[in-house]
Amino acid sequence: MEKLKQDMGEVAAKIKDTTGNPAPLGLMGFGITTVLLNSIR
Repeated sequence: MEKLKQDMGEVAAKIKDTTGNPAPLGLMGFGITTVLLNSIR
């Protein structure tokens, strides 16, 4: 099987994740709404 992979010219593709992490934005939004709703009350 190893020989077959070499003969077929197997190419490995590396995929890099370039998206940002949404957690800080979500936590900030939750914190801001909490503060705003508590200040109104």
